[in-house]
Amino acid sequence: MTADIILDTLADALADRVADRVAERLAGRVAPAAHPEMAAAKHNPMGNGRSFLDAAREGKFPSGRRGREVVALWQDVESYQRARVRPRSSAASDGSRETALRRHGAL
Repeated sequence: MTADIILDTLADALADRVADRVAERLAGRVAPAAHPEMAAAKHNPMGNGRSFLDAAREGKFPSGRRGREVVALWQDVESYQRARVRPRSSAASDGSRETALRRHGAL
């Protein structure tokens, strides 16, 4: 009978703590995580597992292993992606389609 009382007491305490935590989140005091801290081949900001693994292998961002999985900090992968963005060429941006075709020998 004492085990039942102890279990009931623990269950009530846990329920109260969970209810408090839910209330804090709903009140906006504790924001849920925006994204995971670690990126892996299956879940990363690049969207493609092969691209993530290739870039990690080439040392484009710091990475390591967690068991059999290659992992990196999410922020490092995002920084790498932002650095890769290139401005569009002037021929494509000014709409000079004919000039671009001539340059590549299509006309």
